[in-house]
Amino acid sequence: MQLVVAMFIFSLFVPSNALVNIPYFTVMYLEVYRILLAPLLSRGILSLVFALMSFYRTGATLERAYGSAAFGILVSTVLVGTQAIFITIAFMAALGGDMSAIFWVAQGFWLVVMGLMVIDCVADTNPTRRLFVVQIPSKYYPLVTFALWLVFMGPRMDMACSLMIGYAYAFHKLDWLQPSAERIRQWEDTMLGPVTRRPGYISCSAASGMEAWHMMNNPNAGGYDAWGASAPPASPTPASRPAGPSSAQTEGRTLGGETGRALTREEVMARRTAALASRTTPAGPASAPSSRNTRTQEEHEVLTGPFEAQLMHLTSMGFTRHESAAVSTVCVRHTSCRSTGPHLLPTLF
Repeated sequence: MQLVVAMFIFSLFVPSNALVNIPYFTVMYLEVYRILLAPLLSRGILSLVFALMSFYRTGATLERAYGSAAFGILVSTVLVGTQAIFITIAFMAALGGDMSAIFWVAQGFWLVVMGLMVIDCVADTNPTRRLFVVQIPSKYYPLVTFALWLVFMGPRMDMACSLMIGYAYAFHKLDWLQPSAERIRQWEDTMLGPVTRRPGYISCSAASGMEAWHMMNNPNAGGYDAWGASAPPASPTPASRPAGPSSAQTEGRTLGGETGRALTREEVMARRTAALASRTTPAGPASAPSSRNTRTQEEHEVLTGPFEAQLMHLTSMGFTRHESAAVSTVCVRHTSCRSTGPHLLPTLF
């Protein structure tokens, strides 16, 4: 796009007839460079602005669909093919008696944009496109655009040739001109290696195919908008978010054995640690009560029920209860009594 703008500025200081495609000079004087330079010379500033706006949208979609290398080849073939058809028609008209045909002029970036627009519109998954305030079927959108050019700018044989080659590509009549994906990958691995490392390059393997049009028509789904700008993925709705575990869904039961509000594993371990620590810690002086000896209502609930009875029974027998965090089993072993009498030192893992 920068090249097109630069060539337009350059054409302000150079006679345009020296660079545009005029069949007589292109063929008779072998000035083949006109084929490549003619699309870079627009007829006016408004024509250039609208052409660049259309190319920005159309080119972004096609590059995502085909990949950067395949898109570059597509642009080149549309450019050369349009000019070849234009020259052929001009000389056929001259052979028919209209000698002025070989002096027809083909120029402007619309020679490329119109052909690409046809390929884009025919492949579009959206059945209609808006032109000002009117919805037009996508596959006829280029024809309506061309008709508007005829009304405001007069007959344009060069744009008609671009339409022709665009529809030929869109309906797969010129697929033989496009290299295979395997061939493009080989080029990317060899001679196009330095280019593939540039930011924004889309390799053949990363091309989206038909998904590019779906992304363009659904920017809120993580695609991009009509002008190629990336759009962030839409945040999932509450219904689509995966339900995370909650305290009400976590399995568990109170240490006392009564069923009630389900406890998480962290709550269970905290209650067991507090209960066993308060039971095994010697009582301090009455004048300086410890926080460990102060039993809350929760500790009282923990120390009641079948679990307390079982714990007291094991204590009286001199056993130690070990709880393993890896497996939910209870290992029981006999321990010797100290000189002060049986003493239970529970250990939680």
